[in-house]
Amino acid sequence: MPAAYEAQLFNYNLVHGVGLGNSDYPHVNPRNEAIDDVLKANQVLAVECFFAEQDHPQCVKLEELILIRDGSPEILGPAMPFDVRFVG
Repeated sequence: MPAAYEAQLFNYNLVHGVGLGNSDYPHVNPRNEAIDDVLKANQVLAVECFFAEQDHPQCVKLEELILIRDGSPEILGPAMPFDVRFVG
């Protein structure tokens, strides 16, 4: 992780539910106490990464949607290419 991004590294939810609201339950956030709950089949979660410099107006936030199943989870949507020029 480049040093310029470290101050904002955990300024977001690592994982959050996807539903009718903005950043739905459950939230996995390193700034908060861990939740005591069980994921259920057919829940959709967004796994996030966020890169920003402190006090800078631009950032990069990427999310990947995961469908929870009884077996292995399913990644929803097309695979998004990752370009290190966005964070390097």
